[in-house]
Amino acid sequence: MKTKFKSILFLTLSILIVSSCNIQKKIDNSQSNNFDTPTPELKKIITEYFAEDTTAVSNFIVHDEKILWANRETAKNFSMSLSKYYDKRETALTKDITVYFEKNRYTIDLNSALNKEMFTWQKLKKLLELIDNGWAIKEAQVEAWSSPDGPEKNNISLSQKRAESGAIFLSKIADKTMSPEKLYDTEILAHGEDWDGLVQALENSNLNNKNTIVSNLQKTDDPSLNEQILKSSGEYNDIAQFIFPSLRKATFTIIFVEQKRSNKEIAHLSISSPDLLSYKELIYAATLTEDNWQKQQIYEKATKKDTEEWRAPNNLACTYIMAEEFNKAVPYLNKASSLSPKNPIIANNMAAIALKTGDTGKAQTYIQLAMKNGMDMSYFSGIQALQTGNYTEALKHLNGTTCNHNYGLALLLTGNEKEAMETLKCAPDTELTKQLIEIISIAR
Repeated sequence: MKTKFKSILFLTLSILIVSSCNIQKKIDNSQSNNFDTPTPELKKIITEYFAEDTTAVSNFIVHDEKILWANRETAKNFSMSLSKYYDKRETALTKDITVYFEKNRYTIDLNSALNKEMFTWQKLKKLLELIDNGWAIKEAQVEAWSSPDGPEKNNISLSQKRAESGAIFLSKIADKTMSPEKLYDTEILAHGEDWDGLVQALENSNLNNKNTIVSNLQKTDDPSLNEQILKSSGEYNDIAQFIFPSLRKATFTIIFVEQKRSNKEIAHLSISSPDLLSYKELIYAATLTEDNWQKQQIYEKATKKDTEEWRAPNNLACTYIMAEEFNKAVPYLNKASSLSPKNPIIANNMAAIALKTGDTGKAQTYIQLAMKNGMDMSYFSGIQALQTGNYTEALKHLNGTTCNHNYGLALLLTGNEKEAMETLKCAPDTELTKQLIEIISIAR
């Protein structure tokens, strides 16, 4: 029984430091003739050993610090912008562009004074760029209006012709760009006289009697009465000159959908033809494989594709952290940090390396930087406190991480043996956890 007891205890303690033989000797001297139960002296030796030797404690820390990849999930978890990340779901974009017509005209003239003033052609060019970049058209609609001067019947007809003219204009765009058939099937809406637009324009104008005019217009829905209100307002000439032209219009509303490759195609191209993929797609491609080496190859290509982006170097560093090649990870994190200096994700990963390599001073620096920029670093602070022998502080930071090895270790080091045992028994079944459980069993 004595031999079995000594061998178990030696196995659990000898991995801590080279001087474990001296501890074993102390334990031998403290044994009584009854070796089934450890003596109080034995329990004291084990407790003091942990309490006084931070090197031994460090050997019992599980380095499960979470590294952070630059991806949609991380950005979403920390309420960061998702715009820089590839979204495999349907991405829709609605564009509204208004073209203006001369009085009593329904043909589109982009060189007209008002269209030039409103930069209509420049806005249309951006629409064409979306089509050229492969965005498909999901829906297209043309709405048209007329100004409320002249007979109502004529104005209704004029708005209809303007809507039809807009649809023809879009079909010509389709002819030139080989865009989807949706542009040939544009929905047409003719609204006649634009009284709502008139009221809004009046409210935004500098006319002296605008409030009175708006109030009177809102009292009736009769176009003929409304026209009389305008003509008797004393402001009609200014309204006709400065407001009516903006009501002679057609608005194109186009819903674009980004054309996206399948996961299989992205994964294949990331290896065979990475230049065909966008930066977003490359970063996403690396998430489609579990092979760490393959991730490295993809992130290497992404770092070269855009040298001003921090995401690829951060993620490349993560692959090296996973492989425990910390010396290779650090330069990439330094590069990422130079591109995004106050980024808490990068600071988190710097802190993880520092903790894993035992550089507690550097770890504290990066922990504080990440915290300053909104990251919860309680768990990292707990590990750092364990490494520096501040076990009460470690317990405070790790409290709440149920069924966690390091929390169990902190409980043991602060004299909470029973809670430590309960915590460790439900923690992941690692060799270090088994050894801690065995030590507590012996000490009890």
